[in-house]
Amino acid sequence: MSAPAASAAAAAASASAGTPGEGSYPDLTSPTDSVIAGDFGAMSAEEQERQRDEWKAELAKTEEEIATLRQVTTVPKNICNIYLLYVCKGAQRQS
Repeated sequence: MSAPAASAAAAAASASAGTPGEGSYPDLTSPTDSVIAGDFGAMSAEEQERQRDEWKAELAKTEEEIATLRQVTTVPKNICNIYLLYVCKGAQRQS
């Protein structure tokens, strides 16, 4: 068994053996979760903190990108609404 697979198996075993509040892993629902939990659990406290900081930075960047995409997709809708309003007012004037 490879080292990551062994650590994942150990993490899964400790997750099912421990009870919440004992520092055990929660029930893991996917193989990816168990691998991450096993690798994370094998890290020192400093490495875990460094990993958390890295994840926070990645999350902040992703949230920023999402906000930018929302703004970019909102602009065409607003332009379309303004154009439709302009066209409708023009049609009312002609009536």
